[in-house]
Amino acid sequence: MLEYITAEGREVDRNLIIVILYNQACCYQRLNMLMDCASYLDGTIYNLEQKVTNFSEDDDFMNMMGHLGQTDLLLGNAGSDPLTSNSLSNVSNNLS
Repeated sequence: MLEYITAEGREVDRNLIIVILYNQACCYQRLNMLMDCASYLDGTIYNLEQKVTNFSEDDDFMNMMGHLGQTDLLLGNAGSDPLTSNSLSNVSNNLS
């Protein structure tokens, strides 16, 4: 269905594409169809990379992260190491 919609040239939300591809991969994995699973995981990874690469164009996402005070971390604050400035990373590092 997703292939049909995109072949028509209609716009599809990237979040929906990611969820559909990941769900398809999980279904194929459950059916032990690992080559098909891998193909759908590749598609999922590609779309996630595209989303991360273009996240600065997503106004809703940037507004949400700005509200949470995380915009500088997302935009790659050149002066700091994200692993040392991320409190979650510090907690997980202290646990291991």
